[in-house]
Amino acid sequence: MFRSLLFSAVLCTLPFAAAADQLTGQEAFEVLTAATRTYSGGSVSTFRPDGTFVFTHADGRREEGTYRITQRGLVQVNDATHGSNYTFVVSERGGQYFFTYRSGPGRGNTYSFE
Repeated sequence: MFRSLLFSAVLCTLPFAAAADQLTGQEAFEVLTAATRTYSGGSVSTFRPDGTFVFTHADGRREEGTYRITQRGLVQVNDATHGSNYTFVVSERGGQYFFTYRSGPGRGNTYSFE
């Protein structure tokens, strides 16, 4: 019962994330660097204007490295801690921001953030 209720709740939020408007590179930069961000999955990130970042996940795993953002808003991350690379985009709908992995282990996953 709980599992089906949880699944229904997730399905209800997917259309909102899918319908969100992807930010440009400048907009994504401004949003990400404006403050420390907390994600719906429990992670916390700090993206600094100098192109470095720290991402601490809910399970305590920590990523540190560099990032760059394309004009179209694709954020390219180089996690020096684990030697991995991945990409994501930032979207917005109705004042709510979303983070969607485009590549890497989380590919296709979307999280809201504040």
